[in-house]
Amino acid sequence: TVRGDSFRIAEWYGWTGKANQGLRMLANDVAAGIVQREIALGIIKRVMPGPADNSIWDVENGNCIAADMARHVTVNGQKYKGITWIRSNKSPGSRKAGWERCRGMLKDALPAYVMDAQGRPVRVPRERPGLYAFNTCTMFIDLFPILPRDEKDPDDVDTEAEDHIGDEVRYYVLSKLERAQVGRTKGT
Repeated sequence: TVRGDSFRIAEWYGWTGKANQGLRMLANDVAAGIVQREIALGIIKRVMPGPADNSIWDVENGNCIAADMARHVTVNGQKYKGITWIRSNKSPGSRKAGWERCRGMLKDALPAYVMDAQGRPVRVPRERPGLYAFNTCTMFIDLFPILPRDEKDPDDVDTEAEDHIGDEVRYYVLSKLERAQVGRTKGT
């Protein structure tokens, strides 16, 4: 691997089996389900907040999905911290930049080769971070590769398609890129 590689090790995709139809679960129940899965994977308390669609911070009739998910949850009779998120990048141009970054990371995950003196390919270390998915991520494997491009804008995807998993990955790769650029340097 190279510094910056991203590994998608697990997922929980709440849907009914019909496109764009979720399970209609309460936010706190979703948080409890995430915590339950983190416990089962042995990664509880080691997961850093990732990006979520900014609409979860909207307050409607005094309710806020992000606040509900952040409340403590009880799993198997034990109390745990809820799930927190960071805001996704929804700045102008971020959709196209995110899809381009997704395509780039998938390409950069492929083995790298150079030709030797006899013209034979020789595998060399990759230089840029790639995006990988474990075979446990069946919804990603089923849905992400077939996301159709928008007919009017080929740099974007068709938002009428089952694009939720694509949006989630796009938010993630953009946030990873932003975090990598944060910091100071001091020259001589």
